[in-house]
Amino acid sequence: MAHLSMKSPSKNKSVYLTFKREIHFGPMLFNATFEGFKINEELDTITEDLCWSDDEHYLAVVEVSFDSVSKSNISRLKLIDTITGTVSTVDIRSGQIIPKSVSNTGDVKY
Repeated sequence: MAHLSMKSPSKNKSVYLTFKREIHFGPMLFNATFEGFKINEELDTITEDLCWSDDEHYLAVVEVSFDSVSKSNISRLKLIDTITGTVSTVDIRSGQIIPKSVSNTGDVKY
């Protein structure tokens, strides 16, 4: 079983990932526990692909769930404001999303 700790640049905040399952020919999925901040909603399983903004104000994560109607995995790119705890959805699509960077203003490149 895989457990990962993904720390912020200053190491004051972190995301602790506990292995949940793996998508066939896809990424591993984890349950997330947040340390140093709280979020206002519960997330489904996430991938290990996450990005912090340099000032640690924002965190981009990819939530993955199975859609029984389309019988496919749906990825949701989520932006977490680590100060307010607000979680917003940046993009939703079938298939994988990988965040590349998050600016200090919350702009996500993926």
